[in-house]
Amino acid sequence: MILDLTCRPFRGDPMPFRVEVQHHALEHLMADALEAHRVYELMMIRRPGDVWKYLWVKALEVPAFVSTMMASKREEKFPYGRCPWLENSIPLNLFDSFFYWCWDDDTSPESVCWLREREGGSFLEFGRQLFQRIQQAQQEILKTDDLLIRAELTAIEALLHCHDMDAQLPFELTTPDYQSPTIPGRTTAYYDKLRELLALPEVLSVSVRGDEDFQTLRLICLEQRRRALDTGRPIGHDMPLHVISDHFPSFARWSAKVACWQEGVGYGDLMLDGYNWSCDYTELLRWKRRQLLALTHRSGGDIEGYHRTSGEGWVLYHDIRPGFDYAKVSQRERLDFLSRFEK
Repeated sequence: MILDLTCRPFRGDPMPFRVEVQHHALEHLMADALEAHRVYELMMIRRPGDVWKYLWVKALEVPAFVSTMMASKREEKFPYGRCPWLENSIPLNLFDSFFYWCWDDDTSPESVCWLREREGGSFLEFGRQLFQRIQQAQQEILKTDDLLIRAELTAIEALLHCHDMDAQLPFELTTPDYQSPTIPGRTTAYYDKLRELLALPEVLSVSVRGDEDFQTLRLICLEQRRRALDTGRPIGHDMPLHVISDHFPSFARWSAKVACWQEGVGYGDLMLDGYNWSCDYTELLRWKRRQLLALTHRSGGDIEGYHRTSGEGWVLYHDIRPGFDYAKVSQRERLDFLSRFEK
């Protein structure tokens, strides 16, 4: 929304005051929630006024006082590093702090210009319209059959969500160039192959060598939850998951049971390749670890003892050597995995 205002100073000619109020951060939030990311953040928007903190103001042509205040606020917020805000842009809540009413006729011309618009019916209606869009997105979320989103909604309703005891609500004010972590990092064919492998009865556990691909982790957590619903047993009993990860907050938000590793990774009947600096996956399969199934998104040649198949953006290795009881190993490792979550 572009606001074309006119600032009338105490003396001199009127000054242009043009800004654009941007709401791309709300669009990012709604899109992320549909991908099972930032669901709690979206559902906690309860009032029309909650949308203000997601808005940006971009200065198109403003009085000198306003541009000076914007520059000062940027320096105050980021005194030692690069400011992530785009040039001539500032969060609405901070922009609002520049202006205030004074007694009698002492209110600055810039404040008069902005506050009359900001407190007027058109601006307030703009906020209500944005809130209505949020409500529509929330209703869409409530109707979803995505098991991970439904798990979050159940936890929210029961006041058992991992964020329920946080002093501050989760909040991310994204810039126009925001790159969502939900953007697929693999090919469509890779994800199709992964779904096919996760459905195999012999795949009783999964290990992932990295947490950089959101959609891969989403699929394995989805399968873990699906199996729990099918068997009626607690989460994790039928699909132990191991991931090399320092911190991936969605695991807790989805109520998934995942063992996170700093070095090495626990056993999985299916090993998924990812970013890992310590050991190449081909070296791992050749010399260090026997693996029932190993799927990578990178190119790879034949490895002795493994049957290799490939497609667009994926290569699969299947151990064909006799004499190894993977089911027995998987059962033993499952007990070790469950012990990690015993209280």
